Amino acid sequence: MPVDSQYYQAEQAGGDGQAGQASPDREAEALKRDLFALRDAGGRWQKGVSGNPAGRPRGSRNRATLMAEALLEAAAGILVQKGIENAISGDPVTLRFCLARIIAPCRSSPVELDLPPLDTQSDLAQAIAAVGKAVAEGEITPAEASQFAALIDTANRAIQAREYEYRENYLKGRTRSPAAPPLPPAKSAGEPA
Repeated sequence: MPVDSQYYQAEQAGGDGQAGQASPDREAEALKRDLFALRDAGGRWQKGVSGNPAGRPRGSRNRATLMAEALLEAAAGILVQKGIENAISGDPVTLRFCLARIIAPCRSSPVELDLPPLDTQSDLAQAIAAVGKAVAEGEITPAEASQFAALIDTANRAIQAREYEYRENYLKGRTRSPAAPPLPPAKSAGEPA
């Protein structure tokens, strides 16, 4: 259906303005019947029949939200300056707010632990043994060991995926993975580098 919706066409169907055809009551009844046919049993528009069959575009935003964001963005510098002035003058709430934004809260302290490179399955076995030894000697906590174990597990899955891809390529006779980016075109001997 072109630009006009069926609703609009149904409204206009009875209003041709020609005298002597039908009484206004009959025209109104015909219009009601036409409009009722465009709705389902619950009174809702049938799919594709409303004044906007495509619906609201994806990603569209309300005008009020856009205006509020624009106003806030325009005043952001002034608001930040005022907050800093209040913090400096001694307002404890604003001071705490500003400090929380400047210095991120530290959830845990960094842990140093010598691990072998995580390139092969045997490296992973050595790494998990090093983590177990560090917990046993009290160098790291069990919670920190759990985080190390998660890191080692991720490395294990990456190694397994790499080995699977290698086997798959070998069995199918490929020299490169099908997901690899295309190679640049080969340059002829006479072209500059």
